[in-house]
Amino acid sequence: MKDLIVIDLDKTLIPFDSFRRYLFLWSQYYPVLIFKLLFLRKFRLLSLSDFKNQFIANISKHQFYDKINEEFAISLVKAINKDIIKIVSEKSKKDCIVLLLSASSDDYVSIVAKLIEFEGQGSYFFKNNFFHLHGKGKIDFLKRFYPKSDYNYLFSVSDSPLDLELLRNFHEYKLI
Repeated sequence: MKDLIVIDLDKTLIPFDSFRRYLFLWSQYYPVLIFKLLFLRKFRLLSLSDFKNQFIANISKHQFYDKINEEFAISLVKAINKDIIKIVSEKSKKDCIVLLLSASSDDYVSIVAKLIEFEGQGSYFFKNNFFHLHGKGKIDFLKRFYPKSDYNYLFSVSDSPLDLELLRNFHEYKLI
């Protein structure tokens, strides 16, 4: 059985909401789309999951999408909270899997994880379905891909009270 540590990205591993910066970054390429989606979201005509789904589905068609995501991920790595890395290294054991798990887009979350030698998963598309890893979505993802029968849920850290149900699945957790 392998040990598993799960870290949230936004306002935990990095001190800000990466998706807001991501929106701002893409607003130079898709200002009308982003304005429309923000308008619909503001008036609750679009759920957060549908907002992210439509946003990512549209911007992913950009010819430099992969390159922009790579550069964005590098900028996030530069902002990593060293205190969180220290906590994780103190908690981890030999052959421990450290998973960066986020509601933000997997198109950059997985790059951040790779750059810091973690596993990573963000919200993603599979067979034209959007899986939003927010709240219960994170728990469902862990149950499916990291079942407790195969993994020792060692430690988890997040900033969000919405992740408390997730955190309580671990032997030890930290809500910051």
